[in-house]
Parts: sequence; structure tokens; C-alpha cells
Amino acid sequence: MQNFFKDRHFSVCFGSTLSDTFPQEMGVLQGSILSVTLFSIKIISIISCMKTDTEGSLYVDDFSINYHWKHMCTMERHLQQCLNKLDEWVDTNGFKFSETKTVYTYFCQLCSFHHDSTLFLAKAPIPVVKEFKFFGLILYP
Repeated sequence: MQNFFKDRHFSVCFGSTLSDTFPQEMGVLQGSILSVTLFSIKIISIISCMKTDTEGSLYVDDFSINYHWKHMCTMERHLQQCLNKLDEWVDTNGFKFSETKTVYTYFCQLCSFHHDSTLFLAKAPIPVVKEFKFFGLILYP
């Protein structure tokens, strides 16, 4: 098992041209039989960042969290606490969230779209969107 993770290098072939060799510093080897199993074992611990009343969805490397409550300020505070834990989890476990795919929105029967709410991940604001793709479905609040 130790040999699976040490002294790994990669290069890229484009046409007939082969790039220089670079060290593989993190991640699992793509295409290996063990890679999917090891990735699954490692990423499932992301659930530990969730509070008991927060729901999460994990499909391979797509992850979402959601929480419902009557008051926007309570929801934001609750979600921000989860995001802070997720940020710690990423640092500890060597993962990285995609900045382009990380967005948030909310659904409310009584109010219109809020532009003034802000959530942060890794000290960067997460954009509020009016529609987003969730596991292949486009959702409109």
C-alpha cells in the first residue's frame, strides 16, 4: 500500500509530444482499481462537517448542503458554521472545492430574492445565484 502513494510522477502526451515528468503530490492514480475505493473512503468523512439538522448530498465528488428554517439570518449563521467546518476538513484532508461550481441559493415561498446575504468559503464570498445545476438538474428558486 505504501508504494501506491510514494514516488509517483506523471507526464502528459499530446500527439507525439511527451511533456517533462512532474511529481504527483496529492490524489490517487486515475484508472487504478484501488483509486475509486480509496477516494470513496476518504471523501465520505466530509459528512462529519454536517450538523445533525443539516442535510447533505454527496455523489462521487459533487457535494451539497442544505438547511431550512423560518428566518434568513438563522439559516445563514447555521450554513456559515457548516462552511467553516468544511473549510477545515478540506485543509485537513487535501481536497479543494471548485470556485466556479461553488454557489448558493435559497427557496422561499414568502419573500423575493435576497441579494444582500453573504456566505464565505475559505474567506472568499460564495456567489448567490438565481438558478444552478444540482446533480444534472437546473433548479430555479
